[in-house]
Amino acid sequence: MEKVSYIYNINEKYQIIYNQFMDGRVLIKKITEQYTNNICNLTSNNFDPSIMNNLANFPYEIIYENLSNISQEYIFSNDNITNMQNNYIEFNRVCYYDGSLFLVRVLVQ
Repeated sequence: MEKVSYIYNINEKYQIIYNQFMDGRVLIKKITEQYTNNICNLTSNNFDPSIMNNLANFPYEIIYENLSNISQEYIFSNDNITNMQNNYIEFNRVCYYDGSLFLVRVLVQ
């Protein structure tokens, strides 16, 4: 029974990680393709809190960091992931907006 319990716990752990990965993958694809003019050409929709704060029902955080002006950063979330333990998966993509490159980071718990 102990071995069966161990195998079940390992499989459950991998299932959770897989779900986090798939949720994050879908979310970064959505915000860098669906809400943009073209692939990764950001629009004002990407910086609209009414859209970005209500994208999914799982805990996530989206950070847009201007690579030309490091002090310019926009954060949207439905939960504060970065203050939690390191139990999140991070996806990164560089996109263009208004003459600058932005690092788009999606954190999913």
